[in-house]
Formats: sequence, C-alpha cells, structure tokens
Amino acid sequence: MWLENFKNNGCPQVLKLGASRVTVSKVEKNKAIVMTLFENKSIIEKIDNYFKHIKKQNREFLKVDVIEGEVVLDMESKQIDNLK
Repeated sequence: MWLENFKNNGCPQVLKLGASRVTVSKVEKNKAIVMTLFENKSIIEKIDNYFKHIKKQNREFLKVDVIEGEVVLDMESKQIDNLK
C-alpha cells in the first residue's frame, strides 16, 4: 500500500524536483530503504523546505530515518568493460 502510493505520488514529485534516480529496496516484510540520487547538492538544499512538512507527517505515521550521504560508487553493468 505504501509503495503503491509512493510510486504514484511521491516518486514522480521527487523526480520533477530534480532527482535523477529514486530506488526503493525492500529489506524486510515491513521495512524498505528509499535512495534518492541528486546530481547537485544545491538542488537538495533548494527543495529541502518543500519536504519539511512531508517528513513531519511521515514520522507521525511511519518510522522514518533520514540519512544524508554522498555517492562513492555508482556502477552499471555496461561500464564493466571499461575497467580493463
């Protein structure tokens, strides 16, 4: 139910605001990790205020941990030939 709602509402909005990729990984029955990739940190800073009320709502209904980090490796299978 949450995933379908996020797929139809949240994910398109995040992509419209400048995310280049959104990935949802299910790690347990009722636990998922959402990873959002932005190419530029300034985009994140601009939209952070937009999501403040959504973060607050999510914390009231879901157990949400927000962790910021930087991508240190992002590789696709088509890039493997370039390693040699």
